[in-house]
Amino acid sequence: MTAASGRRTRGDSRLLAQCAPLDLLEGRAPVAERLHQLIGADLTRLLLVALVGDHRMWSRDLAA
Repeated sequence: MTAASGRRTRGDSRLLAQCAPLDLLEGRAPVAERLHQLIGADLTRLLLVALVGDHRMWSRDLAA
């Protein structure tokens, strides 16, 4: 909303549209817990380790 006129602008409506899906996320279980329920503990651990691992090029060269 613009302070002077009290009317909504195009930017305001776009911002509200982008933020609306965030309201649906409240109360959801953490992603690790949801993954655990869907694919099990072992696959969840492997996936999370792979996602947060060190992926710099030099670390791959040391392992090879």
